[in-house]
Amino acid sequence: MPHRKAPSASGALEDPALLRRLLRAKDRMDAASHEAWPVMRLAEVSGVSEAHFARSFKRAFGIPPHPYLLTRRIV
Repeated sequence: MPHRKAPSASGALEDPALLRRLLRAKDRMDAASHEAWPVMRLAEVSGVSEAHFARSFKRAFGIPPHPYLLTRRIV
């Protein structure tokens, strides 16, 4: 079985390319928070699977994608 890296204490991602892809999706949500952003659409923007996107987004930003989007709509 391959060795998996343990998450860092801060929860930040160690893969800069993945973080850039997640930021691309986050920026799109910020710019168009009035639009529908299901995980499937966000994963497509990021170029990863839906499950990987959801896990990685929460790990990188400390909040799952849908609750994050709700905070953008309130602000």
